[in-house]
Amino acid sequence: MIWIDKTQSFLPEEIWQREQCRVMSAALPGLTLLHGAAATILGIAMSGQAPTGAILTWIAAAYASAAFSMALWLSDRSSAQRGSNSLAVLRRFRIGSIVAGLVWSLGAFLLFPPDDAAHQGFLAFTLIGVAASAAMGRDVDRLSALAFAAPPLLTLSGFLLAEGATHSYVMSAMVAIYLGSLVLMAIRSERHQRLLAAYRSDAVARRLQLAASESRLHHLLSAGPAVIFSRAAKRDGALTYVSPNAATI
Repeated sequence: MIWIDKTQSFLPEEIWQREQCRVMSAALPGLTLLHGAAATILGIAMSGQAPTGAILTWIAAAYASAAFSMALWLSDRSSAQRGSNSLAVLRRFRIGSIVAGLVWSLGAFLLFPPDDAAHQGFLAFTLIGVAASAAMGRDVDRLSALAFAAPPLLTLSGFLLAEGATHSYVMSAMVAIYLGSLVLMAIRSERHQRLLAAYRSDAVARRLQLAASESRLHHLLSAGPAVIFSRAAKRDGALTYVSPNAATI
């Protein structure tokens, strides 16, 4: 039996780690494709603002990161089929998140357009969107969520501060505030997801206990020397239940 209440839950770490791996594994392929498309669009949009070499480097790094993430995902799927330790799989997910976050941080470094508020805003919009989607896809593990989201947003905020213009200060502050909200969301979301996992695990345990009780009752009714039956509380008195041992007596 899993003990749970409204404020906290006791869920064995192995069960929780398996749930974390399951949720992140389900979300990873779609997020990888989405982020690959976002990286391509960002590179095209910045083609007139950043050097060609920087854009090509960024796109190559983004696709290499996507390939690395998918390789880890395939490895984790085969590991899960072999019954590998969930903590080892979870650590690989975190490594993939760190690498992806650093690559998007590299994108902020390579593609940041000095003295161009419009393209700075587009870059900020893209990075915030990617960070938000990554955080939602990794909401069962705050370390993975923040490892992806923090590096690009901190890099962008630093470059905006270095611009020295009023609008850059405002944009930097907004990016920092958004990152703070992602931190709070990641912490609260992991707690919520763990509580939901505890409820699901408890429901499964209760169903198994009920099935076992029903099996024991069926055995007692089948093996007992007396026939047990019930009738409807109506004039016809139709039988509503007859114990299975009636056929053998």
